[in-house]
Amino acid sequence: MFNFEGRRNRRSYCIYVIALIPVLVLAIALAEATGSRLVLALFMTPIYVSGWAVGSQRLRDINMSGWWVLASFVPYLGILFTVFVAFQPGTEGPNRFGPDPLGDGPKEAGWY
Repeated sequence: MFNFEGRRNRRSYCIYVIALIPVLVLAIALAEATGSRLVLALFMTPIYVSGWAVGSQRLRDINMSGWWVLASFVPYLGILFTVFVAFQPGTEGPNRFGPDPLGDGPKEAGWY
């Protein structure tokens, strides 16, 4: 989750995003219960870092630079960009960022 290298497939990316929702709700609820912004900052810092790492891995899978993860911070367009990244199929086989995270690729794995 905190590795900025390599590629991440769609399934792994979507599982990360879905698993992150209850963690965010818990962090916000805990910060509200304690009334401390410091608690929220302590929870959100690793969440942001892991989000940047996972997002950059996913972008590399679709053969884009990991720096494009910064586009997710643009209001309104960031949400659309995040949805695009979630549903865009990855590059089959190796690309300039490393080997295919699905192994030999969909064709050889019988994913027609």
